[in-house]
Amino acid sequence: MVVVHLDRARTPAPSWAALGWLETSIRVYSKYIDVVAKALKDEENEQEVVKREKMAIDEVRSLLAEMLKDDA
Repeated sequence: MVVVHLDRARTPAPSWAALGWLETSIRVYSKYIDVVAKALKDEENEQEVVKREKMAIDEVRSLLAEMLKDDA
């Protein structure tokens, strides 16, 4: 059995959720790892979406610049 002495902490926990994650990481480590892996996967997917959106914006800007050149 693992015992965590929160009374020895230098500062209080930021939230009850943080304490819940601490408990989960101690008691059910495999569940904690599963949730963390899913969260990181979602973050990577979000980064890919942002990258594609930036590329699309650059493409639109390029097209607009070409249109301005043609009008001049």
